[in-house]
Amino acid sequence: MPAVLVEIAFLSNPNELKKLVSPYFQNTAAQSIARGIGDYLGLTLEVEVTPAPALPKVKIEVRGTTFEGVLINTGGKDTAFGPVRAIAEALGAKVEWDGANKTVIVK
Repeated sequence: MPAVLVEIAFLSNPNELKKLVSPYFQNTAAQSIARGIGDYLGLTLEVEVTPAPALPKVKIEVRGTTFEGVLINTGGKDTAFGPVRAIAEALGAKVEWDGANKTVIVK
């Protein structure tokens, strides 16, 4: 009898544990598993793709100018992400892009 063993994430990894309790992640994982089984059996499964929830927006204020960013929980800490070039230039810094190394350089 055919069997499937699926390893999705490790409970001992805090970041992966957060994903496991996310309804979006659970739905995405279940759809991926169902598609894989369907492909193996030669079936085309129609599954509903649930969009990822929108990230919470935050305001980042720099010297009187407000920028819009998003809030992401990384490793148990909330981290705000925003437009690097605009924020750096508001602080009087110059910004360069090193395409070969995919690196933003703030001087």
